[in-house]
Amino acid sequence: MRGIQLRMAIGYAMRTERLIRRKTLQEVADHLHISKSQVSLYETGKTPITCELLNDYCEYLGISMIDLLNEIDTHSDSFIEENN
Repeated sequence: MRGIQLRMAIGYAMRTERLIRRKTLQEVADHLHISKSQVSLYETGKTPITCELLNDYCEYLGISMIDLLNEIDTHSDSFIEENN
């Protein structure tokens, strides 16, 4: 998986988990002390996210970063097909 695809896959998983937990971009942004637009850039894969911030994001949603990354690994083939 190339860098841009990995960023997009991580962002897609982040957004999916946020929506499952019915959190808004603003709620996540407020918790992380960043702008709503910055969260959106992470979730769309347009901007890379640091491990520290990804961990904070996951903790806020109540999931482990490992589970989020495993989700990407599990669904990476279908994600790549959808976004090519």
